[in-house]
Parts: sequence; C-alpha cells; structure tokens
Amino acid sequence: MIGSREDFDKYEQATAKPKEPLKGIEAGFATFDAAKGEFVDSGKLFTTGAVRSGDAEAEHWELISPIAMREILEHGMFREFGEDCTHEILSDGLSATFDFLASSQRSGYLVEAAVYCLVAIDAQAKGGQLPKNYSVSYHLHTLPHAGLQAVARAAAEGAVKYAPYNWERGMPVVEMIRHALRHIYLWLAGDRKEDHLGHAAWNYFGAIHSLVKWPELNEGTLRTGDCDPPEK
Repeated sequence: MIGSREDFDKYEQATAKPKEPLKGIEAGFATFDAAKGEFVDSGKLFTTGAVRSGDAEAEHWELISPIAMREILEHGMFREFGEDCTHEILSDGLSATFDFLASSQRSGYLVEAAVYCLVAIDAQAKGGQLPKNYSVSYHLHTLPHAGLQAVARAAAEGAVKYAPYNWERGMPVVEMIRHALRHIYLWLAGDRKEDHLGHAAWNYFGAIHSLVKWPELNEGTLRTGDCDPPEK
C-alpha cells in the first residue's frame, strides 16, 4: 500500500543518498514497514503528484523497435521447430545472419535471424530444448514471450547505461550485427556472465530498424549482389 506524503517526507529525511530523479519523477516513493522498522521502496512519485509502482522498470517494452516488430509481422513466416535445442536454433540463426551478410538485399534473412534468437531464448527458458510440436507464426501474440522479455530487459539496461533513445540517433546495421554475433558466440562458448542471447536479440531488432530507417547510413557498408563487396 502506498504511504502518505508525510511518510515520503520522512523517507527523504532518513535517506542519506536519495535516488537520482528520473525525468518527470520527483523521487523514489516509500512506505514505512512497522514490522521491519524501515522504509520500503514502493515505486515512483512523479512531479505531478502521481504515484506508480516500479515493477516494470526492469523491462522497457516501449523501447523495442516498432519498425523491427512491423518487419517481422510483414515477413509472415510460419516455422515448426519440433524438439530443437538452443544450440540448433542458434545455428539456424547464424546461418541466416551470414546469408544476410552475403547480400544485404535479402533482408528477410535478418528477420529470420531475429526470430530464431527469440526462439533460442525460449528454448533456454524451457531447459534447453523445445517441446514437441513447437511452432512459431509471425504474429504479435505468438512470438516467444521469453525472447521478447529478454529484448525489453536489454532495452532497459541500455536506457540506464546510455539514454532511452540513444541508439535511435543512428547506428549502422554492421555495428548491430557485430555485437549480436559477439554475444551469440560468447554464449556458445559457455559465458553466462550476462544475458548474451537477450542482447543478441536486441541487436538484431536494432539491425532491422537501421536497415529500414537509415539507408543513407548503411550505404557502402554492406555486401550487395552475390557476396560482392560494398559499393562505395
């Protein structure tokens, strides 16, 4: 239960290092837990006086690229994965990635790589292997939830580290793919220090966004035709 303004004032006085305020937010809000004898963080107090819990702060769904989501939906693919394991799915995603790198004109490969990464995250969440008859159709309600959650978490981390829309100032496709591949191969090598697959999926989404949104930024940076070098 949200406490009173008096509780909040007490919290401000009792906290030596108050939270760094977010844009539009006055400070973290708190209630006094009598049983514990301490103040407990209960969310955010906005400068308007509105109060909201902070339970959605770890996942910034609004920062997932709408362009990437639209491209995935327009691709309209249906795929049965059967009982594939995480490594097999990632292998398919890597194959699609290098097919894209061979010719940037085939953007569908990039969409496939993004979705395969989402499915791989789902497989990992299910113990490393998909259940029998597992399939994905490219619709908003059927895309793997665990995968999209991981993308939303990666977006939240980026928002804190850099700024919510920092990357939307413009980043080339090759930069996104470079980071996606790095995260996937680190995961395949056994590194579990961070959510590599979530970050890889985020970078695939960013690559799709960049390819559609900033053709001038990507001009002369990607192979064309049948694995021909970039045209300067």
